[in-house]
Amino acid sequence: MTRTKPTDLVLFLLWIPFLAEGCTDSGTPLDPGVALISGSWVWQRSQGGEDGRVILPPAGSTTIDTFTPPGRFMRVKDGTLVLTARFTVRTIQSCFLVEFSDPKSFNNYPTADLWAKCIAVEGDTLRLADYGADMYTHWYSRVK
Repeated sequence: MTRTKPTDLVLFLLWIPFLAEGCTDSGTPLDPGVALISGSWVWQRSQGGEDGRVILPPAGSTTIDTFTPPGRFMRVKDGTLVLTARFTVRTIQSCFLVEFSDPKSFNNYPTADLWAKCIAVEGDTLRLADYGADMYTHWYSRVK
């Protein structure tokens, strides 16, 4: 008979949270706001501020934001992971509001744009509006 070593038990107990996180509960309905924003989105442009300034990605540069249930966010710029965070979606009046928490930056990537944003999805276009932070609206296209 093989006996379990204490270190084996400790290692197994440390793996339980990771194993549980990989499991999904197909019987639990997904929050409508999370379902709306879930997926990967390529940043196309931003516009706003006091002067209505338009910001476009530099030529040849790609920024992809990915939202995955139950609330994980990551940003990849030019193939490199630069930012992760958690997100939640709640309804305020007629707006699905995405809010970010626990940002983790890589390579000194700024986290300043992780304000709460109002979500609008029309077809394969995502619009995130900062009503009250820096007054910018950001447009994305769904990754196919």
